[in-house]
Amino acid sequence: MLYNCAPLSFLDVDPRDYAKAMLGIYELLDVTIAVELFAWTYRRSIRKYQVILESMGSPDAFRVRHREHLSEAVQRVVREGQALQQAISDSGVPEEEVAAFREMLEAELNALTAYNCARYRITLGEVQAWIERGRPR
Repeated sequence: MLYNCAPLSFLDVDPRDYAKAMLGIYELLDVTIAVELFAWTYRRSIRKYQVILESMGSPDAFRVRHREHLSEAVQRVVREGQALQQAISDSGVPEEEVAAFREMLEAELNALTAYNCARYRITLGEVQAWIERGRPR
């Protein structure tokens, strides 16, 4: 991580290869086999990791920038019963970004269930009560 390398695990290393590498270290005091195994496995794993990263795409910069604003606004609407427009006004989002923030907030409130509420630091009970009241905004 110091050199910006991905933290990977090597779950699919052949146990015999691993055993040989450990024997080399403990019985011969030679780390050569272990280093070669690690390097080979890391190179193979990083190729797999790269494919996964490319398929995921880049994070939404707007969502990342306003993650905390979004969480606070959802809490205000669900927990405190605040009107949507007031929650947006109180969020501190710059005026030029309010329309996009409103769209994102409405989409999150539409998708909010008792099973995905933890990301907003609200309880199952709070969400369930809000849903039972008809999802007021």
